[in-house]
Amino acid sequence: MSVLLAGLRVQMLISLRRLDDLQLLALVPFSAVLYLTMLAQTGRRDLAIAGVLASYVTSVWSLALFSGGDLMDEERHTGTFAPLLVTPVSVARAMFGRVLAISLLGLVGLVEAGVVAVLFFHIDLGIDRPWLLGGCVVLLSVAMAGMTYLFASVFLLTSNARPWQNAMTYPAYVLGGVLAPLRAWPIWVRVPGRLFFLSWVMDLFAVATGQSTGAVLLPALAAAGLGATTWLLAWAMLRWAIRRVQATGAFDGI
Repeated sequence: MSVLLAGLRVQMLISLRRLDDLQLLALVPFSAVLYLTMLAQTGRRDLAIAGVLASYVTSVWSLALFSGGDLMDEERHTGTFAPLLVTPVSVARAMFGRVLAISLLGLVGLVEAGVVAVLFFHIDLGIDRPWLLGGCVVLLSVAMAGMTYLFASVFLLTSNARPWQNAMTYPAYVLGGVLAPLRAWPIWVRVPGRLFFLSWVMDLFAVATGQSTGAVLLPALAAAGLGATTWLLAWAMLRWAIRRVQATGAFDGI
């Protein structure tokens, strides 16, 4: 537990001083204004909560992809990754608190988007099932922490992760049903989208906010199962990446 709390504290201190992380959070109000304006202009102010959630989810994904993806890379370039390999605490445990902190930092985006909706658009953010919304946020935070872990592990083996990070931004918004419900896309988008935990979480968000009357149990189980699978993949990838680094003495070259 002490290792977890230490990782949380360290990453929070780093993120609050890291310009890239602060920039991602500073962009949330602008994306909220964009989504909410589009909904207002089309006469769908009743879907304003969807704009708030879209702004929140995109901020969480961006933090996982860019901040989380840079975790190992920064350790490598600052010369602290090699000592981390020989510490009594495993790398997996040492990084757990840090990836969880990045995921929790996305909650700031939810607050920002909500404030924009209430103060500037005078929208009543009534929630039909607040308990379900809270559960969705927790589920998304834990699953996205696993995705952050996976990005950090994969990008450890790349010499330059930025092109991959840029390429993975908007496809995730489509496959995850963030920009529009997954059912609105063609079947060749819906099928792979259902293999992504985010699409199920967005279904739960829709039920929690009264935009859908769908089931809760199936999306919850699917999201939890796919989130757990993401964690397992991240753990396996990190172990493989560390073995490769120790065997070759190199940090690049997938």
